[in-house]
Amino acid sequence: MNIAQSHTTQRPAFRWRLAQPLALALSGALGAISGVAFGRGSLGFAWMMFLFGFVWVLIISVALGMWLAVRARLARADWRAGLHIGLASAFPPATVYMAVVALLTAHIPLTNVVFPNGGHALSRPDIALHFPILYCCSLIVSLLSGPLFAA
Repeated sequence: MNIAQSHTTQRPAFRWRLAQPLALALSGALGAISGVAFGRGSLGFAWMMFLFGFVWVLIISVALGMWLAVRARLARADWRAGLHIGLASAFPPATVYMAVVALLTAHIPLTNVVFPNGGHALSRPDIALHFPILYCCSLIVSLLSGPLFAA
C-alpha cells in the first residue's frame, strides 16, 4: 500500500474497543447500586439514586462517544459516522443500566407508597412508564452529541 492509498482508505467509524465493555460494566454497576437501593433503605434515596445513576450513564455515554470519535479520527463534517458513534455509544449503556435495575427490582411489587407528609411514589420504577422516557433521553443525547463529534 502506498501513501496515496493509505490516505484514501477510510477507517470504520465504530469498532469494538476496550472502552465499550468498560462503559457497559460501569453502567451495570450503577444499575446495581440503583436497583439495590429500592430493596433497602429510603424510597426517596432510591429514586434519587435511580435518576442520578441514569444521568451518570448519559455522561459515560457521551465520554465514550468522544473517545470513539477521537480514536476513529472522525473527519470533520462526517455527520453519518458521528451519528453512528452517538447512537452506538448511548443506547447500549442505557440498556444495560435499565436491564440491571429491572432485574434487581422485579421482586418488589409495583405499588403506590404514601408518605406521612402526603407525598407518594412508586415502590420501584415501572418498566412501561419510566424506561421509554429514559430511552428518549438517550436518543436526545445521542442525536445531539453524535453530530457534535463531527463538527
